[in-house]
Amino acid sequence: MNNVVINMNSSQATLGNFQNVGNLNLATFNTSIQNMLGAKAVNGTVYKMTINGGNLSLDRDVDLDSSSDIFNSITSERIVNEVQSGTTVSSTSGKGLAIGSNSLANTATSYNQSGYRINGTVDISGGSGLKTGVFTDFGIIDITNSGKIAVDKGIGAYGVNGSKITNAGAVNITGTPAPGSRNIGITGLALNVDSSSNPVLDTYGSSVIAGANAVDITNTGTISAAGDEAIGIFADNNRDGLDKSKVLVTNKGNINVSGNKGVGIYANGATVELGTNSNITVGSNGIGIKTINSETKITDNVTFNVGSLGVALSLEGNETITGMAGKTVTVNYNTSSLSDVGIGIYYKGDSTASEQLVNKADLRIGFEPSPAADKKVVGIYALGTSGSQKAKVINEGIITTGKNDTAIYAKDADIENKAAMTIGEGSTGIAVFNGSVAQNDG
Repeated sequence: MNNVVINMNSSQATLGNFQNVGNLNLATFNTSIQNMLGAKAVNGTVYKMTINGGNLSLDRDVDLDSSSDIFNSITSERIVNEVQSGTTVSSTSGKGLAIGSNSLANTATSYNQSGYRINGTVDISGGSGLKTGVFTDFGIIDITNSGKIAVDKGIGAYGVNGSKITNAGAVNITGTPAPGSRNIGITGLALNVDSSSNPVLDTYGSSVIAGANAVDITNTGTISAAGDEAIGIFADNNRDGLDKSKVLVTNKGNINVSGNKGVGIYANGATVELGTNSNITVGSNGIGIKTINSETKITDNVTFNVGSLGVALSLEGNETITGMAGKTVTVNYNTSSLSDVGIGIYYKGDSTASEQLVNKADLRIGFEPSPAADKKVVGIYALGTSGSQKAKVINEGIITTGKNDTAIYAKDADIENKAAMTIGEGSTGIAVFNGSVAQNDG
């Protein structure tokens, strides 16, 4: 075929399905395909093709809206697409990058056989409604320290079914979505969902690989999501019977959701780790971390900056917070109102349903930002579901308060305190209404 010239003149024409392609560069992609075919030339840019098994370097800018950009003609299966430093993948019509399930997906034995590595910039804007910057199904989204995902209204990075998402760079979601919608920096689901948002058990990925993590999200960079009710990281264990140890969220970076009622991290049925350099900022009525039936691990000093009526950690169901000796959760309460109350840990549970909170993390509240003397903060606020269905809290963390604060406040709840408290001027140690202090070893 060395003298054969292949002319592809139709967007409906398929050049071929190329297996185990190895390492390809987008800038010389056409030449590589010619060499695979042994052809003299392949003319045209609007035809279709599939590549399976390998790596594709996006070493030039990509216009996802252009019919003449050959990248838009390629269907990738088990391919890691790498956006190189200094290059930009963009759309002004709301089209994002996506690599999903395919006919050969069940041959993949690891998430790292497909997905995206972002060393450059992915910039998605325009279109109607919410949009997704980068999506993968049982793959990777790796945003390196030089990488950036920018989305105007929508989700930055979205992974399902055992995908691994890491951000060491920046995920920036801007714009104000329509009422009833919200911006999200990173989303991870144990299972993909259908058009009605029902979970779908797949025939590949973590759905069938024993012991595989279903969600794995790590942030060491910066995530910002604008607008009211925005979420920095959303992780949902939507698979029945899946242990929370298989849904992982680790934050060792900065998350900023400064709009009203924003949430830094939302996790359901998950294990959340807050480590070195973890700093979460939320606006008025915001929540730093909201978890349901999960475990939160504090492995280093952690800072929450919450706005008026804000909460650092909001927990529900069966919950455990573990801490390390000498490591402290600091809650900075940013409000101009002297009557509003900020909360370090808010817990709602029902002990009759065998639900309880065990807190082993040290808390420091009511000191910053200066002057903070008259700003009121509660360290742990416990609330039962009713007068007869009380919450139960076991506190093993040292609580240090500023002036006019409360270390533990409980309503319809039973408190067991096993740790020391350092109570500032005008502050209260433990206040319980319709409950009990079963033990106080502090």
